[in-house]
Amino acid sequence: MRRFGTAQGAGPRLAFSSDGATLAAGLDLLLIRLEGGTPPFILLVDGVPVATGLRLREIQLPAPGPGFATLSVIDATGQSARAGIRPAP
Repeated sequence: MRRFGTAQGAGPRLAFSSDGATLAAGLDLLLIRLEGGTPPFILLVDGVPVATGLRLREIQLPAPGPGFATLSVIDATGQSARAGIRPAP
């Protein structure tokens, strides 16, 4: 069984949107930029997979709806990272 979690070392990192980021009002697309980790990646928004098999390190997704959202990425080795984002006030 594979363990999923944040490990020390070269795991993935959400370079953009970073943890605590505030999204601009009226944003239609959300740019996600990944660093580190081993492709392919799985990208989740609030625990729901929105992209699988990612080999690129940049992707644009429809902006999440109103309220806070959690972005998570899991790489091919099971290492993960997450970031919380929120809409502009």
